Amino acid sequence: MGRPYLVRPSWDKALCRDAIWTPSLPPLPGVLVSSEIFGEFDTLPPKIIAERLFQTFGPSIVVWVNRPFEERLESLYRQMLVNMGSQADMGLDNFKSRMKASFDAYGIGPYATASLEVLRVAFHRHQFRVVNFDLLKRDPQAFLDAYCSACEVSVPSVELPHLNKSREHVLPH
Repeated sequence: MGRPYLVRPSWDKALCRDAIWTPSLPPLPGVLVSSEIFGEFDTLPPKIIAERLFQTFGPSIVVWVNRPFEERLESLYRQMLVNMGSQADMGLDNFKSRMKASFDAYGIGPYATASLEVLRVAFHRHQFRVVNFDLLKRDPQAFLDAYCSACEVSVPSVELPHLNKSREHVLPH
């Protein structure tokens, strides 16, 4: 891709979850950093994560892969069931209520991502770019092209992995 990169670096959890963050990384000019935790906002709200990224890297390109919000909530719920097993099954509606309560009280969780405008404001010191998740489902190569363009890197010539066939999931309410 033409740039060095870090995927899920060792310091990503501290940046996104620790009450106190002291940037102590060496300068990383031109490095791509990727970690899902940057966009989870499960402990800290977007504004704080954005500021910490700014303190660490200065003004940067932030690429947000935007998924329809309800679809994202259902996916997070299904992933929780996979990770924690059926004992975690609280029902989708209860899960949504808990996530909404966390957002209302602390500005955290998936509801912090419900509005692109809120994210744009939080990341105002960065170049905030959006790539739509639906493109990944429709045309993986076009998604890769759009993502690489947003990152300002060349598209690698790689064979894309086989995509799993989507299955309809009926979620308990």
